[in-house]
Amino acid sequence: LRGRGGAYFPAATKWKMASSYKSIQKYLIVNCEEGEPGVFKDRFIMENMPYRLIEGALIAAYASKSNYLTFYINGEAEKSFETIKKALQNMENNGIIKPDKTILNSSFKLNIKLESGAGGYVCGEETTLINTMEGDRREPRLKPPFPTEKGVFGLPTVINNAETLCNLPFILNNSPSEFKKIGDPDFPGTKLLSISGHFNQSGILEIPMGISINDVIKNTGIEDRQNPINFLAIGGPSSGILPQSEFNTKLLGGFLNGYGIMLGAGGFIGFNKEIDPIDVTIYLSKYNATESCGKCTPCREGTPRMTELLENVKENPNDQNKLEELSLMAETINTASLCGLGQAAGNPIISYLKYFHKR
Repeated sequence: LRGRGGAYFPAATKWKMASSYKSIQKYLIVNCEEGEPGVFKDRFIMENMPYRLIEGALIAAYASKSNYLTFYINGEAEKSFETIKKALQNMENNGIIKPDKTILNSSFKLNIKLESGAGGYVCGEETTLINTMEGDRREPRLKPPFPTEKGVFGLPTVINNAETLCNLPFILNNSPSEFKKIGDPDFPGTKLLSISGHFNQSGILEIPMGISINDVIKNTGIEDRQNPINFLAIGGPSSGILPQSEFNTKLLGGFLNGYGIMLGAGGFIGFNKEIDPIDVTIYLSKYNATESCGKCTPCREGTPRMTELLENVKENPNDQNKLEELSLMAETINTASLCGLGQAAGNPIISYLKYFHKR
């Protein structure tokens, strides 16, 4: 099982690392911040299957030997917060979570709380999330040490995405071998896509890992045949935009090609021919610039400059000097930034220059 928040890191590796450290207190944090535009799968999970999420979180807490469990929920997701809160109360009322904090009839004790997120895309980054829980600025920390060694209040901390944990009840009820039958051999299981834009319908679509974009668009009935999708913004603002000619690309964890496209958290925004790809690229670039925490210079100074260059290119598409500067800027910001936001802020530009500008 790999994480479903965007990084696709093996979940059990985090649990093993945290459980190996000797500490009286350990934390498991369920990351439901989900601050990026075009992604709403975690809200869907919390509001429609809260017990499955909580069950997965209890399993992960037990596996990592955590005795503190926190659901870190986006501050604007009020319905999600209340749904999880009510589900936990129901579990307490029905004796699943005992008054002495033990779970069912076991000796495993777990202190559970809900926390409203500090807001912002950068809070999805693990160490930024930890900073906000401690009351500090929403900015990343240098790693190492990693959260599994030194996380919240200096204690071993595991941070898992909500979708990741929802896989655990299925795996334990049906066996790992059954889980591996679904999806790709290297990336087994399913992925939730947040469908929006110029599709027939928006919502959540669960797909087996490894199918192509064409399989998603053509075989699910979400595309309007009279108004076909011309390009996609896939994965969120840390990814890029992909033209129709590349829709045979398989959906797997990590980078889907060498030009900044990645599945990420599963954003899937379709655009028809009426939308200019450079306008979408400018929007994504502006979003990344706005969400920068300002801690590191490449991201703080580079992302606004990158947006400015994009707007210049839109007005003067044949300005070769600006194009070269824009390309270099995107690569430099990705290479030199401190956290995941800055390290992927150039991806929309890289994909635009590769697939769309010459057209």
